[in-house]
Amino acid sequence: MRVHLVPVATATDLSAALAKPTRDAEHLIVDAHGVPEGYYLPELAESIAAQQEFNTVYPPTGVAAHAHLRDRVVISTACCSGSAEMSAAFTNGGASVFIAPTGYPGDEALLYLHCLVSKLSSPNSRCCAVNTGPT
Repeated sequence: MRVHLVPVATATDLSAALAKPTRDAEHLIVDAHGVPEGYYLPELAESIAAQQEFNTVYPPTGVAAHAHLRDRVVISTACCSGSAEMSAAFTNGGASVFIAPTGYPGDEALLYLHCLVSKLSSPNSRCCAVNTGPT
């Protein structure tokens, strides 16, 4: 398994990562903070913020405008990123699958991601998922 880390500091960086994902990557992992409106963006200096298409939040409309994902599996760890709008933006942008939490999962999203990556990199791993919710 190959991993390509793409640092994202601004909305422009995220738009570029969505528009031209690494060619040989089958999965795109968006490891970010989320709010119901979209991906939370850090506060930027005024001079940098003035150059950004989005400030404060990167909404589903941003994903829809920039995503060209060519059948990638997209996994988002951001809280609230599993909304119907965000899911449609990613799948309409070419994602074959979009996996994301619909609320505020705490550490469970990272545990899931860890288990998934472990399983993908070593099919014989004994990774398991833990569900602490009601059955």
